Amino acid sequence: MSRDWVVWLGCFLLFGCGAVWAEIPIKNGFFIVNDVHDFFEILGSLATVVAVCVAAVSINSWKHQVNAVADLELARSLVFCLQRYKDQIIGVWVIAEFAASQAKGAETPNIELSTLVDAGFEKELDKLSAIQSEIKDLLLRCQSAWKLDLSTESRNINRFSERCSLVVKNYMLLSRKTPVFPNMSVRLRTAVVNHWSWFENNNFHTYESATLHVSDLVSRLEARVDKKLSIA
Repeated sequence: MSRDWVVWLGCFLLFGCGAVWAEIPIKNGFFIVNDVHDFFEILGSLATVVAVCVAAVSINSWKHQVNAVADLELARSLVFCLQRYKDQIIGVWVIAEFAASQAKGAETPNIELSTLVDAGFEKELDKLSAIQSEIKDLLLRCQSAWKLDLSTESRNINRFSERCSLVVKNYMLLSRKTPVFPNMSVRLRTAVVNHWSWFENNNFHTYESATLHVSDLVSRLEARVDKKLSIA
């Protein structure tokens, strides 16, 4: 709203400067009202100008209110989706921890049992992928509406999520696929362990540390959104 008044003030000052530079001649008696009829016409003209100015201010105020409501709804949608994303990531991390412990063992997963278990794993991965798509769409809308780059924060969250998915996907291949080439089981087991080593190297291999890290990543993104709304 303050920007609009600055623009209007600049326009009036520019007009005044033009009048001075052009040396507009003003006739004698220009400001003298001849009769009551002319006086009321002048008042009517002034009232019209005032009404136009009030209308312009009202429209600008309405635009700001509409934009504020839209921004708030977008922020709420993003925060709600981020909380779902956080919970789903932790759920897949738990599956990844189980997969890593199984891959480090000497036992070969039972195919019949794994078929049932892997169906649940795949369902959780699909849910994670769906929420990722929602987050991506909301972040694009935020970037378009607010000119706010959240790529760094979102990239850090997605990196953690993708690592969880890689551990689980390789374990699912290990548990339910018959070998199609020599040493397939060994390679898949190694892949599971190697992907899980990322969590161990970064100290995210316990439930408490993983939960704390994911919560921190989500909180950073939410803080950027809150800061943007408070400035707007």
